Amino acid sequence: MTRVDVPAPGGAYRWYSADVVAGDVTALFAFMLGSVFSGRYAGSHMKGGAPREHAAVHFALYQQGVRVAWLVSEYQPVSVEDDGRTLRLGRSALRYRDDGFSMSVTSAHGAWGEALEARLDVTAAAPPGDEALVVVGQRHRWQPLCLRGVARLSVPSLELSREGLCAHDRHAGDVPLGTGGVGGWDQVRTHRGERTDVRLRPWGAPAIVAELSDGRLSVSRRDEASPRQRSSWGLSVPRELGLGGAPTALESSPFYARLEASDGGGHAFAEVADFERFHGTSGAAGALGKAES
Repeated sequence: MTRVDVPAPGGAYRWYSADVVAGDVTALFAFMLGSVFSGRYAGSHMKGGAPREHAAVHFALYQQGVRVAWLVSEYQPVSVEDDGRTLRLGRSALRYRDDGFSMSVTSAHGAWGEALEARLDVTAAAPPGDEALVVVGQRHRWQPLCLRGVARLSVPSLELSREGLCAHDRHAGDVPLGTGGVGGWDQVRTHRGERTDVRLRPWGAPAIVAELSDGRLSVSRRDEASPRQRSSWGLSVPRELGLGGAPTALESSPFYARLEASDGGGHAFAEVADFERFHGTSGAAGALGKAES
């Protein structure tokens, strides 16, 4: 059974993320303890600010590659209930069950100030995988909590309800990302037929490759190279995601990008993060999100 833990040291983080593809709709849910892209947290942890004082919820929804809904909100207080099975951030919650998990996001502050409500319920196709070091010998870890699951996505405020596939994982560390040998990474999830794989490629180190086929999960390390190009912000991003053709950019910033690609038989979703660039950008995330209580 997966359980949530709240880190204590300043600069530490736990990042629970789930991406969903359902026809022409793609969505991302993220619950963060120690919000890794928060200018508030980046500035406060040097003064003893704790991760639980900078928790955040993120939700994004895209249809045919176009953003339909988006929010990032920092929350206090944080509560962990049910022997670690439930994490509550404000009115939003992450809940684990024996056969899967659910995420619910309720916020009074969408990107344009409107109320937003989104629900995700997932039945896992396989048990969680083991935690792995992102870079051997360093202090950042990654765990595939549900590499593939059957998902039910609903966004009542947009009258949207879909079924599709989901992947869910956790990033964890006791020092800030951008330190401890992890300056940035690409993470690419691919669903193709009955197979799913995730490739986490820390820059300058072997990739972690998690693969699920016939209900069996395997995790290995491989030296992998991918063709690169520069985004409009100068961020180094993959030129392709393994499905042929150029990917669609869903989000783009100086230190983070979100991409997707499909070829009719498969779907790939990617996140690119340059944490060193984030910490070197003055005020990089000060405007990300709105604090709520």
